Amino acid sequence: QRREFEVMASGEFTTVTVTTDIEPVMVVLNGHTRLNQARMDHEFLTWPGDNFNSTLPYVDFRLYDDVLTDTTLVRIEHIWAGPDQDLLGWGIDEISGTHYWRVDGLWPAGTEFRGRLIYDGAVSTDIDWDLLGGGNEADVLLLYRPDPSQPWEVYPDHTVNLGNPNDGNGLIDIDVLLPGDYCFGRGNAIASVDDVPGNGGGVLRAYPVPVADRLTVELGASADGVLVIDLLAS
Repeated sequence: QRREFEVMASGEFTTVTVTTDIEPVMVVLNGHTRLNQARMDHEFLTWPGDNFNSTLPYVDFRLYDDVLTDTTLVRIEHIWAGPDQDLLGWGIDEISGTHYWRVDGLWPAGTEFRGRLIYDGAVSTDIDWDLLGGGNEADVLLLYRPDPSQPWEVYPDHTVNLGNPNDGNGLIDIDVLLPGDYCFGRGNAIASVDDVPGNGGGVLRAYPVPVADRLTVELGASADGVLVIDLLAS
């Protein structure tokens, strides 16, 4: 069940009260995007056996279902503005000042999703240029907070796919997707990769992030040469 309300708002803050005949379990503000809030969103229903397109429109987000137990509402928002910069957890040196994502919905017990985000900072017109500056992706991280009242923390269940670690482009796989906010950042909670052997044509993956007691490094077969791994204590 869903109920919609139109309210009048002005200024930086507005307090309104609405009455409904259902017990709210999720609230969406500006769901029809009538206000320009520098945000794109995509909302849909899926269910067991449904084959939805993993590349979601409008929000630069790829979503994969591992387990669907019942009809599930998924809502993804891509906010084209920097998140709060003052609540940062351990190991975070910098956070994106240009965009972040909000994952929401009504997920029955047992639902399991994965996700993928692409960072793009090769040239000055790219959205992640302020964070990556055209290269040096060695300390790129995925950050997470359950809601804006909580600090940003390094998200434990993600895998960084650097490819060429100096071109400003790459993928981050969210191995276990949870409702909440996600953002790119930089910090010292991941092992550093200075170079890709040979001509840099190999694909390099290092996981998990952050590292606890075991780090797995995978190098594509197309690369050759000597791989040097430096592990630094914080």
